[in-house]
Amino acid sequence: MDFLSNFTDRAKSILVAIVDMAKHIGIQTLAEGVETEEHYEFLKKIGCEKVQGYFFGKPMPLEETMSNCKALGLGLETRSWQKYYDKIGTVNFTTDRPLALYEFDGEKFQLLHMNRQFLDVLKDAGTENMRLVDATINSKLSPISSQFRALHNIIQDEDDFKPIDFVVRGRVLRLRAKRVATNGEKVVYQTEITNLTRNEEEKQQEKMDEMFRSMYLMYDAIYELNLQENSISHVMQNGFYEIDELVNIDEMDLQQALSLSKKTLIYQKDQRHFDEWMNMDTLEERIQKNGNGQISELFRTKEANGAYVWKVHRIMTIPGSYFNKYLYVIMSTPLTNPKTMQRLTQNIGVMNESDTQKNSALWLSVIDSHVANIFWKDKKRRFVGANKSFLDYYGFTDTAEIIGKTDEDMMWHVSDESFRKDEMDVITKGITTENKIGKCIIRGKLHTIMATKTPIYDNGEIVGLLGYFIDLDQLMQGKSVEELRRTDSITNLMNTYGMMDAFADFVSEWEGVKANFASIWISVREFNRVTEIYGKKVGNELLREIGDIIEEEVGKIAVCGRIHGSSFHIFMQFEEKDEVEDVVEEISERINDIHEIDGNSVTIYVDSHVEYCDEVPNMRDMIEFLTKEV
Repeated sequence: MDFLSNFTDRAKSILVAIVDMAKHIGIQTLAEGVETEEHYEFLKKIGCEKVQGYFFGKPMPLEETMSNCKALGLGLETRSWQKYYDKIGTVNFTTDRPLALYEFDGEKFQLLHMNRQFLDVLKDAGTENMRLVDATINSKLSPISSQFRALHNIIQDEDDFKPIDFVVRGRVLRLRAKRVATNGEKVVYQTEITNLTRNEEEKQQEKMDEMFRSMYLMYDAIYELNLQENSISHVMQNGFYEIDELVNIDEMDLQQALSLSKKTLIYQKDQRHFDEWMNMDTLEERIQKNGNGQISELFRTKEANGAYVWKVHRIMTIPGSYFNKYLYVIMSTPLTNPKTMQRLTQNIGVMNESDTQKNSALWLSVIDSHVANIFWKDKKRRFVGANKSFLDYYGFTDTAEIIGKTDEDMMWHVSDESFRKDEMDVITKGITTENKIGKCIIRGKLHTIMATKTPIYDNGEIVGLLGYFIDLDQLMQGKSVEELRRTDSITNLMNTYGMMDAFADFVSEWEGVKANFASIWISVREFNRVTEIYGKKVGNELLREIGDIIEEEVGKIAVCGRIHGSSFHIFMQFEEKDEVEDVVEEISERINDIHEIDGNSVTIYVDSHVEYCDEVPNMRDMIEFLTKEV
C-alpha cells in the first residue's frame, strides 16, 4: 500500500477517511504492505480490521506460513470466532465521541481498545491510570464493579445503549454501553463515557455534585423537569433499574413524558392522585407552602420485573432556577419506615376478612416482596392476614391457621403482657411503636424479636394495626447474613474478621495488577479516659461518631473498620501518596473537632500512621500492623 510506504500525516488522514467510509457502508477493511510496528499500531488504532505485510513475514509456502504463525503465537480462527471478530470490526474507531471496547468473559472485564477522547474524560476525572481503572471495575470491593455487572445483566441485545452513573474521585461519570458481539461466555461491549460534572454550569456544579455523590446509589432514577422549555431530561439511573418504555423519554415534551410515566410506572388506582401531585400549574405553590424546597409522595410503582412496589416520588427545586427547573427522583423505600407503614395502612381497607380477601392480590403483591415478617390485625388484636415470610417463619401454609386468633391463642409468648400493652397503645392511642424487643417461642425455641406496629385507620377511626418483626437471633446466626459476622456492632463498620477478608482482596489486586494501596491506622489516645470518666455508653457514642466521620470521608472509595478499642483501620487504593495524606489529615481534623458527646465535654487527639504496600518488605508486616495492640 503506497500510503504506508510514504507514512506522512497526509497519508494517515487519507487512511482514516477510507476506514471511516468503509465502516459507514458496512465494508470490511484490509491493509497490505504493513512493514513496521508503527504501521501496525496506527491501523489497529483507527479500526482497520485485517492487515498483512512483511511485519508478520514475507510471502512463503503454506507450511512455512503456518510455522511462522505458530512462532508468532497466531492461530486459525474458527467460524464462530470469525463472526465474533467481524462484528467487533464494524465498530467505527474514528469517531470523535469517547469510545472504548470492553470484553467480559463471565468473570472479568478487559479493555480491548480506548480512543484519546475516552482517556481525556478519565484524565479530567482524575483517573488516567488504566491498571487502577481495570482493577476497580473487577474488584469485589468496588460498587462500580457491581454497577458494571448489573449493566452486563440488563444488556441483552445489540441495538440500544444502556446507561449507568457512578462517582470517581468526586466526579459523576455516565457510561453508556451496548453489546457488539457474543461468542460463548465472551461478550464485547461498545462503551461511551461522559463527565456529567464538567457538563454542568459552573455556578451549579458544586451543588449538583454534592447531590449526585449523596444520591446516586440511593435513587432508582433522577430526571430534570424544565418548565420553561417544557422538557424532561434523564439525569441518572443506576444499573439495577431499567424500564424499557422510558428509554426515549428525553425526546418527549414534558406533558407527554409525564403521561407516559403515569401509564407505564404507576399502579392504576394511584394514577388519579399521581396526576394531581404532578400538576405543574400548582407545583411552585405547593413546594413553597411545604417550606423545604420539595414535595414527596408514595405511589405503587412498577419495577423492571413487572411488580408494583411502594416507592417515594420526590420533586426538588434546583437552586438558582427560579422555580423553572426541578429534580424529579424515584426512590425505593423500605417497609420498615414507620411513615411508609402509615401510608400503606390507608390501602388495606376495612379490617374484615372479606375486604382483605378482595384486596389480597394487590396487597400481597406488595408485601410479599419484603423479607420482614408482616401481619395485620383487627381492633380486638385478632389476626386478619399475614405475608408469606410470616407464614414460612412459623411453618404455616395458609392464613386460615391464624385468622381470628390472638397472640395469646397462639401461645407464642412466655409473657403476653408486654405484647398486649404495645398493641393496645397502638389501637387505643394511635401510637406507632418502633423496634420493641421481646421474646417469642418459635418451634420449641425461645427467640428474641424486634417488632414495629402502627395503627390502621378507616374514615378517621382506628380499626386495627399493621406490624412486622425481625428475629434477631436468626439474623445473627443465619448463613444468608454472613456480612454480620464481619460487622462491628458499635460502629457498623467492618470488624477484624471483615478487615482481614478485605486485606486479602487488596493484596490480590496488588499482586495481580500492582494496584497500590495504603493501610491507614487511626486511634484516639484519650478514649479509655473518656470511658472511665463518663462510662461505656458515652465511650460507645464516641466510637460511633468517629466511625461516622471515617465513613463520610472515605466510605465510597475505601474499606473501613474498627479493630479494637478506638483503633480504626482503612484500606485505600491510590495513584499518588498525597491523596492518602490528605485523607488522613481531613479525618484527623474532624475527629479533633469533637468537643461534646451526649452533652459531655471531651478533648481528644488523634494518632495516625500509614503503611504503603510498596514500602513494606512483605505483606506479613502489614498484617501485624493491622492486628497489633496499640
